[in-house]
Amino acid sequence: MRTSRPYTASFIESPCCATILLFTMLKRYTRRQKIAQGRSLRTTGHFTLASETKRGIAIVILFTISFLTLLSFFQATGTAGVYTLKFLGMAFGWGSWLFPIILLLLSYLLLRPAQYDIKIINYIGLFLTVVGYSGLFHLPVRDKALSEIVATGSGGGYVGYAIGAVLYRSFEFWGALLILVAILCIGLFIFFNTSFSSLLMTVQRILFHVRAAMP
Repeated sequence: MRTSRPYTASFIESPCCATILLFTMLKRYTRRQKIAQGRSLRTTGHFTLASETKRGIAIVILFTISFLTLLSFFQATGTAGVYTLKFLGMAFGWGSWLFPIILLLLSYLLLRPAQYDIKIINYIGLFLTVVGYSGLFHLPVRDKALSEIVATGSGGGYVGYAIGAVLYRSFEFWGALLILVAILCIGLFIFFNTSFSSLLMTVQRILFHVRAAMP
């Protein structure tokens, strides 16, 4: 006597029904993933900040560091200021006094996002600017040893020695001077994203606002 298979088993083994069952399971899995993702976003949303808030925090930090550094030059920040000046002298030499000015300038540009849209390429230009003037500061002390330059905080410090000494050995004084001036100009153009004439106008405008803000 021939027995028939149960209805349920034949239903599952049907290709069409198996496809429907697989699609239903996939749909349920996708729905569960979306629910879990939504819970994760709601949890992490408590720790996210708006871009303007992040910009404001960065500006406050830059202003604080720049003014603390400026006060260090007047021996007004105690032991911390002494170590700050020592570190800046070792790193940048005679260019250490430009460090707080650069931070103030960067803070000013970040305060005006509508006029100055600071991007990664602008920071690359700022890096080239620092490398350029540090290398130029190294040329007057090019015959001194690195230990003496760092100990006295002269020349361009470690940064100036790293670029200036290499260029001086390869191109002598005038060749190194020309290359470093070119690096400095290119860095300024990239940082301000402007031409030579516009750069002069921008510097004059910034100096005007700085003088107006000073008591």
